[in-house]
Amino acid sequence: VRLGASVDYNDKFYNDAANTPIQAARARTLVDALIAYDSENRDWTLSLEGKNILNHHYYSTSLPVLTTLVVYPNEPRIVTARFKYNF
Repeated sequence: VRLGASVDYNDKFYNDAANTPIQAARARTLVDALIAYDSENRDWTLSLEGKNILNHHYYSTSLPVLTTLVVYPNEPRIVTARFKYNF
């Protein structure tokens, strides 16, 4: 059995050179995790992987377009089950 995790922290940052407050991205912490089982002879692997497992919502970037501020949200929690067979 293999276990893995990662934690990624980003402090508040601005999306433009003028440091416009409305375009600031909030600080955030993202957590990813993995659990996997390899067969004894390593012919196959079964894994469960999670990205953004705390389902933290934030805007990854923003862009002013005329009088509108366009914002791009991050990806939500993603859980993937995977079966891999080596032959």
